[in-house]
Amino acid sequence: MNGGRLRDRAGAEPSGGPLGVWCQAEAVRRGARSWLSGAAVARDERWGTGWVVRARAHKLLGQFDDVHRWATRAAAAAQRHGWTDVVPNALHLLGTVAQQRGDVARVRTFNERALALFVEAEDDHGRIDAAWALAWAARQRGDLGVAEKLLADAMGIAVALADATEQGDCWRGLAQVAVRRGDFAAALVRERAAVEAYERAGHRMGLVYAHNGAGEAVRFSGDLATAERAYRRALVVAEAVCTDEGVFPRMNLAFLLVVRGEHTQARAGVEEVIRVLERTGRRVFLFDAELARLACLVGEGDEAGFRRARPRIDRMVARRRVHERDAAMAAQRAGELLEERGSLERAAWAYGIALAEWRGVGAEREVETVRAALARCEA
Repeated sequence: MNGGRLRDRAGAEPSGGPLGVWCQAEAVRRGARSWLSGAAVARDERWGTGWVVRARAHKLLGQFDDVHRWATRAAAAAQRHGWTDVVPNALHLLGTVAQQRGDVARVRTFNERALALFVEAEDDHGRIDAAWALAWAARQRGDLGVAEKLLADAMGIAVALADATEQGDCWRGLAQVAVRRGDFAAALVRERAAVEAYERAGHRMGLVYAHNGAGEAVRFSGDLATAERAYRRALVVAEAVCTDEGVFPRMNLAFLLVVRGEHTQARAGVEEVIRVLERTGRRVFLFDAELARLACLVGEGDEAGFRRARPRIDRMVARRRVHERDAAMAAQRAGELLEERGSLERAAWAYGIALAEWRGVGAEREVETVRAALARCEA
Protein backbone atom coordinates (compact mmCIF):
# COMPACT_ATOMS: atom_id res chain seq x y z
CA MET A 1 0.00 0.00 0.00
CA ASN A 2 1.43 3.33 -1.03
CA GLY A 3 0.41 6.96 -0.75
CA GLY A 4 -0.48 9.47 -3.41
CA ARG A 5 1.05 12.70 -4.60
CA LEU A 6 3.01 14.53 -1.93
CA ARG A 7 3.05 18.17 -3.01
CA ASP A 8 0.20 20.15 -1.52
CA ARG A 9 -0.19 23.47 -3.28
CA ALA A 10 -1.21 25.08 -0.03
CA GLY A 11 2.47 25.22 0.86
CA ALA A 12 5.48 23.29 2.09
CA GLU A 13 5.59 20.17 4.19
CA PRO A 14 3.58 20.37 7.43
CA SER A 15 5.90 19.95 10.42
CA GLY A 16 5.62 19.72 14.16
CA GLY A 17 3.19 16.83 14.30
CA PRO A 18 -0.59 17.05 14.45
CA LEU A 19 -0.30 20.51 16.03
CA GLY A 20 1.93 21.66 13.17
CA VAL A 21 -0.51 20.37 10.58
CA TRP A 22 -3.38 22.05 12.42
CA CYS A 23 -1.43 25.33 12.59
CA GLN A 24 -0.70 25.21 8.86
CA ALA A 25 -4.35 24.49 8.12
CA GLU A 26 -5.35 27.40 10.38
CA ALA A 27 -2.91 29.66 8.50
CA VAL A 28 -4.53 28.58 5.26
CA ARG A 29 -7.99 29.26 6.70
CA ARG A 30 -6.87 32.74 7.80
CA GLY A 31 -5.67 33.32 4.26
CA ALA A 32 -9.10 32.31 3.01
CA ARG A 33 -10.81 34.70 5.41
CA SER A 34 -8.56 37.56 4.26
CA TRP A 35 -9.56 36.90 0.66
CA LEU A 36 -13.23 36.67 1.54
CA SER A 37 -13.22 39.82 3.67
CA GLY A 38 -12.47 41.89 0.59
CA ALA A 39 -15.04 40.22 -1.64
CA ALA A 40 -17.85 42.72 -1.76
CA VAL A 41 -20.09 41.15 -4.40
CA ALA A 42 -21.01 37.62 -5.35
CA ARG A 43 -19.12 37.73 -8.64
CA ASP A 44 -15.82 38.82 -7.00
CA GLU A 45 -13.21 36.15 -7.79
CA ARG A 46 -11.84 36.37 -4.27
CA TRP A 47 -14.80 34.26 -3.12
CA GLY A 48 -13.64 31.41 -5.33
CA THR A 49 -10.00 31.78 -4.30
CA GLY A 50 -11.01 31.71 -0.64
CA TRP A 51 -13.09 28.58 -1.10
CA VAL A 52 -10.21 26.82 -2.88
CA VAL A 53 -7.90 27.74 -0.02
CA ARG A 54 -10.45 26.43 2.50
CA ALA A 55 -10.60 23.17 0.56
CA ARG A 56 -6.80 22.90 0.73
CA ALA A 57 -6.88 23.45 4.48
CA HIS A 58 -9.27 20.51 4.86
CA LYS A 59 -7.06 18.43 2.55
CA LEU A 60 -4.13 19.03 4.92
CA LEU A 61 -6.28 17.67 7.75
CA GLY A 62 -7.49 14.68 5.73
CA GLN A 63 -11.10 15.92 5.83
CA PHE A 64 -12.10 14.96 2.30
CA ASP A 65 -15.85 15.44 2.70
CA ASP A 66 -15.10 19.09 3.53
CA VAL A 67 -12.65 19.31 0.62
CA HIS A 68 -15.50 18.18 -1.61
CA ARG A 69 -17.92 20.74 -0.15
CA TRP A 70 -15.65 23.79 -0.63
CA ALA A 71 -14.20 22.70 -3.97
CA THR A 72 -17.69 22.05 -5.34
CA ARG A 73 -18.80 25.52 -4.28
CA ALA A 74 -15.69 27.08 -5.84
CA ALA A 75 -16.03 25.15 -9.10
CA ALA A 76 -19.72 25.98 -9.54
CA ALA A 77 -19.26 29.68 -8.88
CA ALA A 78 -16.08 29.87 -10.97
CA GLN A 79 -17.77 28.39 -14.00
CA ARG A 80 -20.80 30.65 -13.50
CA HIS A 81 -18.73 33.86 -13.16
CA GLY A 82 -15.78 32.97 -15.41
CA TRP A 83 -13.09 32.87 -12.69
CA THR A 84 -10.39 31.33 -14.88
CA ASP A 85 -7.74 31.00 -12.14
CA VAL A 86 -10.14 29.24 -9.78
CA VAL A 87 -11.64 26.64 -12.13
CA PRO A 88 -8.63 24.31 -12.66
CA ASN A 89 -7.64 24.32 -8.99
CA ALA A 90 -11.17 23.49 -7.88
CA LEU A 91 -11.45 20.73 -10.49
CA HIS A 92 -8.15 19.20 -9.39
CA LEU A 93 -9.29 19.22 -5.75
CA LEU A 94 -12.50 17.44 -6.76
CA GLY A 95 -10.31 14.90 -8.53
CA THR A 96 -8.33 14.42 -5.32
CA VAL A 97 -11.54 13.58 -3.46
CA ALA A 98 -12.52 11.15 -6.23
CA GLN A 99 -9.12 9.46 -5.94
CA GLN A 100 -9.56 8.97 -2.19
CA ARG A 101 -12.92 7.34 -2.97
CA GLY A 102 -11.50 5.13 -5.71
CA ASP A 103 -13.58 6.74 -8.47
CA VAL A 104 -11.24 6.39 -11.44
CA ALA A 105 -13.64 7.85 -14.02
CA ARG A 106 -14.18 11.06 -12.07
CA VAL A 107 -10.45 11.44 -11.36
CA ARG A 108 -9.92 11.33 -15.12
CA THR A 109 -12.79 13.69 -15.96
CA PHE A 110 -11.83 16.38 -13.45
CA ASN A 111 -8.11 16.29 -14.16
CA GLU A 112 -8.34 16.22 -17.95
CA ARG A 113 -10.29 19.48 -17.74
CA ALA A 114 -7.89 20.87 -15.12
CA LEU A 115 -4.81 19.94 -17.16
CA ALA A 116 -6.05 21.74 -20.27
CA LEU A 117 -6.67 24.88 -18.20
CA PHE A 118 -3.33 24.66 -16.37
CA VAL A 119 -1.55 24.38 -19.73
CA GLU A 120 -3.44 27.40 -21.03
CA ALA A 121 -2.50 29.37 -17.90
CA GLU A 122 1.15 28.20 -18.08
CA ASP A 123 0.85 26.93 -14.50
CA ASP A 124 3.67 24.39 -14.29
CA HIS A 125 2.92 23.08 -10.80
CA GLY A 126 -0.72 22.71 -11.77
CA ARG A 127 0.29 20.74 -14.85
CA ILE A 128 2.26 18.33 -12.66
CA ASP A 129 -0.66 18.03 -10.21
CA ALA A 130 -3.10 17.08 -12.96
CA ALA A 131 -0.65 14.84 -14.84
CA TRP A 132 0.12 12.87 -11.66
CA ALA A 133 -3.57 12.30 -10.99
CA LEU A 134 -4.22 11.28 -14.60
CA ALA A 135 -1.29 8.86 -14.41
CA TRP A 136 -2.86 7.29 -11.31
CA ALA A 137 -6.14 6.85 -13.20
CA ALA A 138 -4.34 5.40 -16.24
CA ARG A 139 -2.48 2.95 -14.00
CA GLN A 140 -5.75 1.80 -12.47
CA ARG A 141 -7.16 1.21 -15.96
CA GLY A 142 -4.05 -0.75 -16.97
CA ASP A 143 -2.91 1.92 -19.47
CA LEU A 144 0.66 1.79 -18.23
CA GLY A 145 2.20 3.38 -21.32
CA VAL A 146 -0.12 6.38 -20.91
CA ALA A 147 0.73 6.62 -17.20
CA GLU A 148 4.47 6.50 -17.88
CA LYS A 149 4.24 9.18 -20.60
CA LEU A 150 2.28 11.51 -18.33
CA LEU A 151 4.83 11.09 -15.54
CA ALA A 152 7.81 11.48 -17.88
CA ASP A 153 6.33 14.75 -19.14
CA ALA A 154 5.75 15.87 -15.55
CA MET A 155 9.35 14.97 -14.70
CA GLY A 156 10.55 17.16 -17.56
CA ILE A 157 8.66 20.10 -16.06
CA ALA A 158 9.98 19.34 -12.55
CA VAL A 159 13.58 19.22 -13.83
CA ALA A 160 13.11 22.53 -15.67
CA LEU A 161 11.79 24.04 -12.43
CA ALA A 162 14.75 22.54 -10.49
CA ASP A 163 12.15 21.41 -7.95
CA ALA A 164 13.46 18.37 -6.09
CA THR A 165 10.17 17.65 -4.32
CA GLU A 166 8.29 17.55 -7.62
CA GLN A 167 11.01 15.27 -9.02
CA GLY A 168 10.64 12.95 -6.04
CA ASP A 169 6.89 12.75 -6.62
CA CYS A 170 7.46 11.91 -10.30
CA TRP A 171 9.98 9.19 -9.46
CA ARG A 172 7.48 7.65 -7.05
CA GLY A 173 4.75 7.69 -9.68
CA LEU A 174 7.08 5.98 -12.14
CA ALA A 175 7.96 3.39 -9.49
CA GLN A 176 4.26 2.59 -9.02
CA VAL A 177 3.92 2.03 -12.78
CA ALA A 178 6.85 -0.40 -12.59
CA VAL A 179 5.18 -2.26 -9.72
CA ARG A 180 2.00 -2.62 -11.77
CA ARG A 181 4.15 -4.09 -14.58
CA GLY A 182 5.72 -6.54 -12.13
CA ASP A 183 9.17 -4.99 -12.68
CA PHE A 184 10.16 -4.73 -9.05
CA ALA A 185 13.85 -4.09 -9.78
CA ALA A 186 12.95 -0.98 -11.81
CA ALA A 187 10.53 0.09 -9.07
CA LEU A 188 13.32 -0.11 -6.48
CA VAL A 189 15.68 1.97 -8.64
CA ARG A 190 12.98 4.65 -9.03
CA GLU A 191 12.11 4.71 -5.33
CA ARG A 192 15.80 5.15 -4.49
CA ALA A 193 15.89 8.08 -6.92
CA ALA A 194 12.89 9.50 -5.07
CA VAL A 195 14.76 9.12 -1.76
CA GLU A 196 17.69 11.07 -3.20
CA ALA A 197 15.40 13.82 -4.51
CA TYR A 198 13.56 14.22 -1.21
CA GLU A 199 16.85 14.29 0.68
CA ARG A 200 18.01 17.16 -1.57
CA ALA A 201 14.73 18.94 -0.88
CA GLY A 202 14.91 18.23 2.86
CA HIS A 203 11.39 16.84 2.63
CA ARG A 204 10.83 14.26 5.35
CA MET A 205 7.24 13.46 4.36
CA GLY A 206 8.59 12.48 0.96
CA LEU A 207 11.11 10.20 2.62
CA VAL A 208 8.25 8.41 4.42
CA TYR A 209 6.64 7.63 1.06
CA ALA A 210 9.86 6.74 -0.76
CA HIS A 211 11.23 4.40 1.93
CA ASN A 212 7.80 2.79 2.08
CA GLY A 213 7.80 2.39 -1.71
CA ALA A 214 11.25 0.81 -1.63
CA GLY A 215 9.90 -1.65 0.91
CA GLU A 216 7.02 -2.46 -1.44
CA ALA A 217 9.39 -3.19 -4.31
CA VAL A 218 11.45 -5.68 -2.32
CA ARG A 219 8.46 -7.23 -0.49
CA PHE A 220 6.75 -8.01 -3.78
CA SER A 221 9.96 -9.65 -4.99
CA GLY A 222 10.00 -11.84 -1.85
CA ASP A 223 12.73 -10.17 0.25
CA LEU A 224 10.79 -9.74 3.49
CA ALA A 225 13.77 -8.89 5.70
CA THR A 226 14.87 -5.96 3.51
CA ALA A 227 11.26 -4.84 3.16
CA GLU A 228 10.84 -4.77 6.93
CA ARG A 229 13.94 -2.58 7.33
CA ALA A 230 12.61 -0.14 4.72
CA TYR A 231 9.17 0.04 6.36
CA ARG A 232 10.69 0.62 9.78
CA ARG A 233 12.91 3.36 8.33
CA ALA A 234 9.78 5.00 6.92
CA LEU A 235 8.04 4.71 10.31
CA VAL A 236 10.96 6.34 12.13
CA VAL A 237 10.72 9.35 9.82
CA ALA A 238 6.90 9.43 10.09
CA GLU A 239 7.07 9.40 13.86
CA ALA A 240 9.67 12.20 13.82
CA VAL A 241 7.32 14.31 11.70
CA CYS A 242 4.30 13.05 13.71
CA THR A 243 2.28 12.48 10.57
CA ASP A 244 -0.59 10.15 9.76
CA GLU A 245 1.33 9.18 6.60
CA GLY A 246 2.94 6.48 8.74
CA VAL A 247 -0.29 4.59 8.06
CA PHE A 248 1.23 3.28 4.81
CA PRO A 249 4.39 1.58 6.17
CA ARG A 250 2.39 0.40 9.20
CA MET A 251 -0.12 -1.30 6.91
CA ASN A 252 2.65 -2.86 4.86
CA LEU A 253 4.33 -4.21 7.97
CA ALA A 254 1.01 -5.83 8.82
CA PHE A 255 0.86 -7.44 5.35
CA LEU A 256 4.38 -8.75 5.93
CA LEU A 257 3.43 -10.19 9.33
CA VAL A 258 0.41 -11.93 7.76
CA VAL A 259 2.75 -13.69 5.32
CA ARG A 260 4.91 -14.77 8.26
CA GLY A 261 1.87 -16.10 10.13
CA GLU A 262 2.17 -13.58 12.98
CA HIS A 263 -1.55 -12.89 12.92
CA THR A 264 -2.13 -11.39 16.37
CA GLN A 265 0.57 -8.74 15.94
CA ALA A 266 -0.56 -8.08 12.36
CA ARG A 267 -4.18 -7.63 13.45
CA ALA A 268 -3.25 -5.01 16.06
CA GLY A 269 -1.43 -3.03 13.37
CA VAL A 270 -4.26 -3.39 10.85
CA GLU A 271 -6.91 -2.22 13.30
CA GLU A 272 -4.89 0.89 14.11
CA VAL A 273 -4.53 1.54 10.37
CA ILE A 274 -8.28 1.16 9.81
CA ARG A 275 -8.98 3.75 12.51
CA VAL A 276 -6.64 6.24 10.80
CA LEU A 277 -8.07 5.55 7.34
CA GLU A 278 -11.62 6.06 8.58
CA ARG A 279 -10.71 9.24 10.43
CA THR A 280 -8.88 10.77 7.46
CA GLY A 281 -11.44 9.75 4.82
CA ARG A 282 -9.08 7.57 2.77
CA ARG A 283 -11.73 5.08 1.77
CA VAL A 284 -9.85 3.72 -1.23
CA PHE A 285 -7.39 1.92 1.09
CA LEU A 286 -9.94 0.44 3.48
CA PHE A 287 -10.59 -2.62 1.30
CA ASP A 288 -6.92 -3.68 1.44
CA ALA A 289 -6.92 -3.23 5.21
CA GLU A 290 -10.17 -5.17 5.68
CA LEU A 291 -8.76 -8.10 3.70
CA ALA A 292 -5.59 -8.07 5.78
CA ARG A 293 -7.74 -8.16 8.91
CA LEU A 294 -9.72 -11.03 7.38
CA ALA A 295 -6.53 -13.06 6.97
CA CYS A 296 -5.69 -12.34 10.61
CA LEU A 297 -9.15 -13.40 11.78
CA VAL A 298 -8.82 -16.68 9.90
CA GLY A 299 -5.29 -17.22 11.20
CA GLU A 300 -6.44 -16.65 14.79
CA GLY A 301 -9.53 -18.85 14.36
CA ASP A 302 -11.85 -15.96 15.25
CA GLU A 303 -15.15 -17.38 13.98
CA ALA A 304 -17.33 -14.52 15.25
CA GLY A 305 -14.97 -11.98 13.73
CA PHE A 306 -15.09 -13.77 10.38
CA ARG A 307 -18.89 -13.80 10.37
CA ARG A 308 -18.95 -10.05 10.99
CA ALA A 309 -16.27 -9.34 8.39
CA ARG A 310 -17.71 -11.31 5.46
CA PRO A 311 -20.85 -9.21 4.77
CA ARG A 312 -18.85 -6.01 5.29
CA ILE A 313 -16.31 -7.13 2.69
CA ASP A 314 -19.07 -8.22 0.31
CA ARG A 315 -20.51 -4.70 0.43
CA MET A 316 -17.08 -3.26 -0.35
CA VAL A 317 -16.60 -5.69 -3.25
CA ALA A 318 -19.88 -4.48 -4.77
CA ARG A 319 -18.55 -0.89 -4.76
CA ARG A 320 -14.99 -1.76 -5.82
CA ARG A 321 -13.63 0.41 -8.65
CA VAL A 322 -9.85 0.00 -8.29
CA HIS A 323 -7.60 -3.03 -7.87
CA GLU A 324 -4.40 -3.45 -5.88
CA ARG A 325 -1.74 -6.10 -5.48
CA ASP A 326 -1.97 -5.91 -1.68
CA ALA A 327 -5.71 -6.63 -1.70
CA ALA A 328 -5.09 -9.64 -3.96
CA MET A 329 -2.32 -10.99 -1.74
CA ALA A 330 -4.36 -10.60 1.46
CA ALA A 331 -7.45 -12.27 -0.01
CA GLN A 332 -5.33 -15.10 -1.42
CA ARG A 333 -3.67 -15.62 1.96
CA ALA A 334 -7.09 -15.78 3.65
CA GLY A 335 -8.16 -18.35 1.04
CA GLU A 336 -5.06 -20.47 1.66
CA LEU A 337 -5.63 -20.48 5.42
CA LEU A 338 -9.29 -21.38 4.99
CA GLU A 339 -8.43 -24.17 2.53
CA GLU A 340 -5.87 -25.58 4.99
CA ARG A 341 -8.63 -25.75 7.61
CA GLY A 342 -10.98 -27.54 5.21
CA SER A 343 -13.42 -24.62 4.97
CA LEU A 344 -13.74 -24.90 1.21
CA GLU A 345 -16.81 -22.73 0.60
CA ARG A 346 -15.24 -19.85 2.49
CA ALA A 347 -11.90 -20.46 0.80
CA ALA A 348 -13.56 -20.27 -2.61
CA TRP A 349 -15.17 -16.97 -1.61
CA ALA A 350 -11.80 -15.49 -0.60
CA TYR A 351 -10.08 -16.86 -3.70
CA GLY A 352 -12.81 -15.27 -5.83
CA ILE A 353 -11.94 -11.86 -4.40
CA ALA A 354 -8.24 -12.51 -4.97
CA LEU A 355 -8.89 -13.57 -8.55
CA ALA A 356 -10.72 -10.32 -9.35
CA GLU A 357 -7.90 -8.27 -7.84
CA TRP A 358 -5.13 -10.17 -9.66
CA ARG A 359 -7.01 -9.80 -12.94
CA GLY A 360 -7.41 -6.10 -12.23
CA VAL A 361 -3.67 -5.58 -11.87
CA GLY A 362 -2.87 -7.76 -14.88
CA ALA A 363 -0.87 -10.38 -12.96
CA GLU A 364 -1.39 -13.41 -15.22
CA ARG A 365 0.81 -15.88 -13.31
CA GLU A 366 -1.03 -15.14 -10.06
CA VAL A 367 -4.38 -15.38 -11.87
CA GLU A 368 -3.55 -18.94 -12.93
CA THR A 369 -2.41 -19.89 -9.41
CA VAL A 370 -5.67 -18.66 -7.86
CA ARG A 371 -7.78 -20.27 -10.59
CA ALA A 372 -6.20 -23.60 -9.72
CA ALA A 373 -6.92 -23.05 -6.01
CA LEU A 374 -10.50 -22.12 -6.78
CA ALA A 375 -10.95 -25.25 -8.86
CA ARG A 376 -9.70 -27.38 -5.94
CA CYS A 377 -12.25 -25.82 -3.61
CA GLU A 378 -15.13 -26.19 -6.03
CA ALA A 379 -14.32 -29.77 -7.13
